Amino acid sequence: MGRKKGEGGWIYKSTAKKRFGLTDNQIRMAIEAGLIEAKQMKNPNYRSGPPATILKVEDIMKNLDKITTFPKLSDREKAARNVYADRTRARKRLAFWCPRCGEYVRPLRDSTMFEAYYVKAASEEEAKRTLMIAHYRHAHTEYENAVGRIREMRYRRYKQLREEGCDFELAWELVNNELGSLEREVGRLREVYTKEAVELLKADGLLPEERQTPKTNRMEGLTPD
Repeated sequence: MGRKKGEGGWIYKSTAKKRFGLTDNQIRMAIEAGLIEAKQMKNPNYRSGPPATILKVEDIMKNLDKITTFPKLSDREKAARNVYADRTRARKRLAFWCPRCGEYVRPLRDSTMFEAYYVKAASEEEAKRTLMIAHYRHAHTEYENAVGRIREMRYRRYKQLREEGCDFELAWELVNNELGSLEREVGRLREVYTKEAVELLKADGLLPEERQTPKTNRMEGLTPD
């Protein structure tokens, strides 16, 4: 082609989007309609990356008025944006003010409880309560440190057994026999610190007094904004 891309008759698609204010969908439709000639070339930034698309500048400029009439978003992109907006609204509904953090806290994006609430498998009250308990347990008790100490103790014993000649599988088997399974120990800690989290929430006026502390499960997770 003789000249550097973007300086002569051809331009990278990413540059064309910025320079002419076009979207991926508009460019795709223009290429399919034969309004822009396009070519694929090796990715100039990442050898293992996807091919780069270059576009003929003359075609863009000649057909720009028509190209800009194409929809900015495809139906699939519109649907994805609608879902994202709906999920964002749902996360906001479950947000609560944490007086100890001094900020609003929303569910983690990978929260199983949020997903249950989003598909209407859990009520807003149930989801919010579980998420508040999870936040207080992780952020305002010694739960994380206690779990960390158990993991560290188990790993130290594992290394000791390896140094004594045990292979990988045998070493972890002996660790579990001596110290109990990690899942069981973490579950025990979760139960202990969940009770503490509930009491802290009550003290902060975020939970009403209850006769029984409900069980928690893995459907939890929060993050500060």
